[in-house]
Amino acid sequence: MDRYLAWLKKANPKEYVNASADVETDDCVARFFNRDKIVRTMFFFMLWWAAVCSAILLLAYWCDRLGDIDLGSGDASISYYDQHATALADRYESVSFESAYPYLAQKLCAAAQPLHVLDIGAGTGRDAAWIAERGHNVVAVEPSQSMLTVAQKFHAESNVAWVQGRLPDLSATALANASFDMILVNAVWMHIAPQDRDAALARIKSLLRPGGSVFATIRLGPVNEERGTYHISASEFVADAQAAGFTVVPRGDFPDLLGRPQVSWKAFELTRRDALDDGAE
Repeated sequence: MDRYLAWLKKANPKEYVNASADVETDDCVARFFNRDKIVRTMFFFMLWWAAVCSAILLLAYWCDRLGDIDLGSGDASISYYDQHATALADRYESVSFESAYPYLAQKLCAAAQPLHVLDIGAGTGRDAAWIAERGHNVVAVEPSQSMLTVAQKFHAESNVAWVQGRLPDLSATALANASFDMILVNAVWMHIAPQDRDAALARIKSLLRPGGSVFATIRLGPVNEERGTYHISASEFVADAQAAGFTVVPRGDFPDLLGRPQVSWKAFELTRRDALDDGAE
């Protein structure tokens, strides 16, 4: 090694750097770093520091990425609608609001003044847009970001307030102090886990004005795990709604308008029982 260093010093004196411990120099800093152990220590310290900084940056990056991805719920239904939003939109938009909800369409058209309407589980925005076009004030809530994007694209000209949120909490800022004359909960209840249904009904009731109505359609048919659906029966829904303080009125039975033979629907209108009691007094 000494012969090689001597040759290197002679061959390229300008580029040669003497890092030996016995080098003679007046520079105290140079003398300090010429010590072999200190040089090795500083080198390993710089490697360690670079590794720590890299780990911190990598952790910060993934924390930011995971913050953009909803991993908390693990909700199969939201994942399904996020993945199939465009394909589902074409099917849903092919059915008119009047065909899907004839009683509701008639009631909205007959309203003497504009109503404040909340559409929970708005999907492609078909219903919300139709109602807004009739002069009503509509807030459309949808948990799937992909479906919400499709709705805003399909109905860009509609005067609808689009909000991302879900039952049972519906904690969006836009709903913090809101109340509504009419709340729609169509094709939603099968996605509410049984343990969340009481809380969901309580939240819906808190958003409903006295004298207002909730219109809900429930899906009867086999459980679809891919779509994140749960078992539901009409009698259970009615019992739960009554226990939550609603008066429940059936509004008809309907076949599946998308042609699924094992699926059918029941419609209900819910009103606050406390509002009726206050009126009686």
